[in-house]
Amino acid sequence: MRLFALDNTLGYNPGRAGLAFTLADKLAIVHELDGLGVHYVEGGCPGAGGSARRFFAHARTECRPAHARLVALARLDVMKDAPERDEEILAVIEAATPTVALSANCWHAGADGFDHYARRVGEAVRFLKARDFEVIFRAEDFFDCYAAHPVFALHTLEAAKTAGADVLCLRDCGGNALPHLVREVCIETRKRFEGTLGICAHDDSGLAVANTLEAVEQGFTHVEGSINAYGARRGLANLCSIIANLECKVGHEVIGPQNRSSMARVARLVAEASITALDRRARVRVVREPAVEEALPALVDEKLLVRLDESSRQSLLQRIQLLESDGYDLRNAEGSLELLVREAFHPQVQPFTNEHYELTSHSALYGGALSTATVTVRVGEAVRSETEDGAGAVNALERALRQCLFVLYPEIASVRLTDFRLAVIDSGAGTTARVRVALAWSESGRHWVTAGVSGDLIEASWLALVDGFRLPLLRLAETGRPMPVAPDSSWAV
Repeated sequence: MRLFALDNTLGYNPGRAGLAFTLADKLAIVHELDGLGVHYVEGGCPGAGGSARRFFAHARTECRPAHARLVALARLDVMKDAPERDEEILAVIEAATPTVALSANCWHAGADGFDHYARRVGEAVRFLKARDFEVIFRAEDFFDCYAAHPVFALHTLEAAKTAGADVLCLRDCGGNALPHLVREVCIETRKRFEGTLGICAHDDSGLAVANTLEAVEQGFTHVEGSINAYGARRGLANLCSIIANLECKVGHEVIGPQNRSSMARVARLVAEASITALDRRARVRVVREPAVEEALPALVDEKLLVRLDESSRQSLLQRIQLLESDGYDLRNAEGSLELLVREAFHPQVQPFTNEHYELTSHSALYGGALSTATVTVRVGEAVRSETEDGAGAVNALERALRQCLFVLYPEIASVRLTDFRLAVIDSGAGTTARVRVALAWSESGRHWVTAGVSGDLIEASWLALVDGFRLPLLRLAETGRPMPVAPDSSWAV
């Protein structure tokens, strides 16, 4: 039997807040999933925040899957207006994906009442179908609802099917369903509905793959999961396990035997991107996934944010969006984020300006490698240049920059560089790949991380170094310590 798989690795999942892929990671993952033969790739919920909107905007021009169909999510329960005016629906129309997943809560109808809720389901589906979207209707918490209110659960599916939904997907969002319940519910659903039926199981109890296989056994042909099962409470069903079991043990076709050998490589790529996103999760408070700008109060002292007027705040958010699209992960670089905020309300304060750096590295036949860096900075109209040797390029740059600044800012003696992290952004690009360098700092019990992104490893490190020294100096300015005026003679070069 021919089956169709949807990957939710990049999909909307508030419980997966710490796993925030960069834009470059997302585009690379879509490319790999397309090559693997996955039929649908969900890219998130454009109505939930700027991150998904930016992904779909770039995907329209930079990502042209040859096989897979991109999917945008719309949530019925946040819609407050008629479909033609509702921001949630308008956001998925703007995303311009060929397929839309419409989720509706089958556990309760809220204040609407069952009949009115089902009517809203039908209106939303018809609106999307009238605009030539393929519609996957997701019945959230379907198995829990069926156990408590089977009539309403089936009535919701009927409303979506009658309105033209292409796929009816039953979701076990809480991971509560056991295989025997899945079997019974899928049998009853298959009796009542023709066409494509789907299953999306949560792995909260470790049964997601088993429940998916049980649904397929009852004639369901649309399966959903995520590569490596990332997500809250053990995530969705592992799509790699689903495909391997369906093809190798049951004899169905999902991606075909010619593509199965690529699954391990794709799983590794997703794992590497995930490790990069999670490696410093413990250093910051976990926040909602959609966009860094929504996380500002959690990552930056609210006392700083309240000092921004509306114009400054908008300019700050634009800078954040620009940096995110370039590969910065500001959730895990709270020092760089704080620096952006401080620069927003003190644009005139410039402790120093980095003019340029020069770096030479060489190794002798019987000696270790040696790097020498020359750094030039400017304060006001004056410049200062220092040359230092170091155990590696980054260490030499740090020592030279520290020497330049120490004369006027002796307080930086207590600023320590404690860790260095490197992540490749453009996987598969070889030596031309852009990299993200993250540096961890400490000073008198305070800790922060700054980041730099560039196609040049040294340049990325330099950007992170400059921010790492600039932040404590801007904090120092907050205490009333005046920024020094550089003398003319001693700074000449």
